[in-house]
Amino acid sequence: MEATQKEQREEFERLLHLSGYDLDYPSLEPQFSNLAKIAAKIADTEISLVNIIDLHTQWSVGTYGFPAIQIPKQDSICQYTILGDAPYEVKDMSSDVLFRERFYVLGDPFLKYYWGIPLRDKEGVNVGSLCVMDKNIKTLSDEKVELLRLVANEVVLKMEALKMHGLLEQFRQNMESVFRKTAHDVRSPIGGIVSAADMLLEQWGQVERDRILEYLTLIQQTGTSVLELAEEILEAGNCSSASAFALGGETFTTQVLKEKVLAMCQIQALAKDIEIRINALDDTNGDSFPKYKLLQIVGDLVSNAIKFTPSFGQIDIVLHLQIDGSSKKLVIKIVDSGVGMTRQKLEQVRKGNAASHHGTKGERGFAFGLALVREMVKSLGGSFSITSQPLEGTTVLVEIPY
Repeated sequence: MEATQKEQREEFERLLHLSGYDLDYPSLEPQFSNLAKIAAKIADTEISLVNIIDLHTQWSVGTYGFPAIQIPKQDSICQYTILGDAPYEVKDMSSDVLFRERFYVLGDPFLKYYWGIPLRDKEGVNVGSLCVMDKNIKTLSDEKVELLRLVANEVVLKMEALKMHGLLEQFRQNMESVFRKTAHDVRSPIGGIVSAADMLLEQWGQVERDRILEYLTLIQQTGTSVLELAEEILEAGNCSSASAFALGGETFTTQVLKEKVLAMCQIQALAKDIEIRINALDDTNGDSFPKYKLLQIVGDLVSNAIKFTPSFGQIDIVLHLQIDGSSKKLVIKIVDSGVGMTRQKLEQVRKGNAASHHGTKGERGFAFGLALVREMVKSLGGSFSITSQPLEGTTVLVEIPY
């Protein structure tokens, strides 16, 4: 069943909100696996997962009784859990028309029972789910359900703490940059004020009126520059949103970004025998750039390319950090050998009103996928462009200045 326009808009807003967490999914398992284990022990189930659900993928960032996995969003059960604010339970998936054909029901681990609860953050957004599963049918008492709610709350609190830690670190680095700049820049104007004042005092009564006015004008000008620096400090200190100072935090090189993208997308590509080739440039000098939202941007673009590329196709990615003096620009170019788009379809994508289409192996489509990426790129002050021809593939170019 295709989502309504209202549902698509709500999911668009949810994913945009999720991008603000700036999560590196493959690295999160140590943070959440203990909570997954506690949930399994409470429910007396063999398996428990902490799942984050993005545009194309369900990421199991905390696991117990099952290896860390990623599966297509369309194959997950938790995609239904995050649609509401109450627990979602399936007593016997093997007899449920919605789930009885799923690979984890028909094959190992031959699951039957599922119970999940949305991970709802303080803004009221469902960013993922906590679920417990078993090969046998289970019945959870009210007491167990309440305890599982508490575990879910702990997961959300930990996510919020990770987000806040990242923002504080970003803020600290930005403030250090401001203070370094201030210490350097304020020395000269203050020195100028002191020198002009000394000369004025030493020569008072011995200089003409015009010379006094010249000294006073110099003091006023240098004092104004000090005030501007002070306002810059206050403006940095009053930042309350992630976007205002997020670019000061953890940094990547193009090589690190390459490794992260492969870790995120290689499994999806292998499932369709698609080759991903990434050329990471500019690492010889160790040049880096802020990682904020990059994993979500590149991950979504590559997942989208995989979806619309037939089996045994190729996806070529170039990551290029261009440096011109003190300015940097990250260029991300993704070229796939996929089915491509007609001019009409391409125009709809550019306007953000494209209809949903299934992938080359029936993967569920999300009409707002590229619009979501464009919005994230825009929030970083970057540019997004796309070209395509039917049966000749698609090229996406993203440029982000730093």
